[in-house]
Amino acid sequence: MMRNLAIVLLLSLIAALVVGDVGCSYEEEDTAPTSAPTPTPGKYAGWRSSYYGYQYEEEPSYWVHVANQMSSKFSGFVPGGIWILGVSQGTDCYLPFPNPDGNSYPGVIFDSEDKSEEYLDAFDSVGLRVWLQVEPANANVEQLIDLVLNKYKHHPSVIGFGIDVEWLYSTDSQQGRPVTNNEAQSWLNKIESHNLNYKLFLKHWEENMMPPTYRHEDIVFINDDQDASNLDDLVSEFETWGNYFSESEVGFQYGYEADRDWWNDLSDPSGDIGNEILTKIPNTTGLYWVDFTITDIFPPTPAPTQT
Repeated sequence: MMRNLAIVLLLSLIAALVVGDVGCSYEEEDTAPTSAPTPTPGKYAGWRSSYYGYQYEEEPSYWVHVANQMSSKFSGFVPGGIWILGVSQGTDCYLPFPNPDGNSYPGVIFDSEDKSEEYLDAFDSVGLRVWLQVEPANANVEQLIDLVLNKYKHHPSVIGFGIDVEWLYSTDSQQGRPVTNNEAQSWLNKIESHNLNYKLFLKHWEENMMPPTYRHEDIVFINDDQDASNLDDLVSEFETWGNYFSESEVGFQYGYEADRDWWNDLSDPSGDIGNEILTKIPNTTGLYWVDFTITDIFPPTPAPTQT
């Protein structure tokens, strides 16, 4: 009897070893962010993702894979991303989920189905950290904050709410409207009324589009400048931003098509640019490759051919 039991245990061990030796795709490999080195809280590297860029074309596992690959290039950073929900459509902001209660929300267009829930579920399961961003157009920003966070704040992957200022009342100005001190404070208060651990990011490439003097430890300033002549030129622009907001956390989006002529010649575009930023701008806490060119740097795994 004991001999039979020993044989069963031995066969089980052999089977486990064989299964463990089978190759895996990135969907199976990247089930969790890398654990070493020990990450510094609040430093994220990954992607910027929008439905008009490259968002729903891939399964959630692709975005997990990219965030893990991107963050592994920078010491102390954890996998994360900017998940763009609200998109400017003329004077309105489109949100990719149904109207939550049937009430009227001026300047807001809803979808008939929720397009983000399965992605956020996947990000929750592996510990990714994501910002939820809107392009507000002429919609009421505090109302957008409530709509988005009431919908998704149950997700532990969510770390805060972002506003792309380029699209703040963008029908009045092609570059948006500057954020006032009172607006920044009010938006942050609204966000933290949902979760005291949440932060606000404000995004633009011009310093004068940010609140003139209001600063807070929970506001991050993100720059998405592009069309530089070379790496030094881009980092110089970013360095000006970092110095201007020297007492605050800053982040950067990069990898735009307008810069392809020079970043395409780098041996590791996402890593080379990011590490140069970190060398020059010590208050950097966010590095995000944009979705417009993301498959060139992080190619999806080809679908298996059918026989």
